[in-house]
Amino acid sequence: MHVAMLLWSDRTQFGGRTLQTRDLAEGLERLGVQTTVLDARHPSRQMFKILAEVDIIHAQGGVTPLLGLLSRVLSKRPPQLVCTLHGWHRGGIRVQVENAIERIGLYGCVALTTPNSAMIGSLPSGLRTRTTRIPNGVPDRVSIASNSTSRPPRVLWIGRIGEAKGVDVALEAHRLAIRRFPGLELVIAGEVDPSWSAPDRPDGVTFVGGVVDPWSSFPSEILLHTPHYDACPRAVLEAMREGAAVVATRVGGIPELV
Repeated sequence: MHVAMLLWSDRTQFGGRTLQTRDLAEGLERLGVQTTVLDARHPSRQMFKILAEVDIIHAQGGVTPLLGLLSRVLSKRPPQLVCTLHGWHRGGIRVQVENAIERIGLYGCVALTTPNSAMIGSLPSGLRTRTTRIPNGVPDRVSIASNSTSRPPRVLWIGRIGEAKGVDVALEAHRLAIRRFPGLELVIAGEVDPSWSAPDRPDGVTFVGGVVDPWSSFPSEILLHTPHYDACPRAVLEAMREGAAVVATRVGGIPELV
């Protein structure tokens, strides 16, 4: 069996959708399933040639379901098309158009999965019956979160640094908390959204940029996760794996996880 995964993400190294797709592909390979991950943001003749020869196309949201549907039409031996929804984007006209295109492509899928129940309820009634909730996961490993008392507690924030992920909420929360807990450290890990205007760097806050494995580099006792919306955040799953406490906004699929 050959499975092609169509990824729609500009987060090539740090994005949750990218990492989740990578983990799933590696898991399938360990089971003996041939797996190819394709960047659907740059469609090409070679990409459609590969899609025409696989058994299953696993679309990863965005415009990928529609591209998968187009591949089925062009193929002499149409592959099965399934899709995992990673969450609806919020934003302006461009984002709304992308969301509309995504929903059109979903009608060509034989099966859909979502990471939380709320997303199933937001789908049109014609799609709900073919949708199954399958929460995301993260690879197992020995917990490395430090419980040492030799330093003040460290709080870790992971995500794309910008308004959507609520980094301003995290900075304000730390500003208030440090009054009661002097020495409380907040480490902010992630790439900066170009549209975000960075404030003056507050005391006790360290911006470390994009880090492949922030839990190894900055062992922390607490994860602070403050998005305005999130479907099934990988950061929360990683915090649970590491044995760290989770302090998060009550939005999207986060309450189900916590």
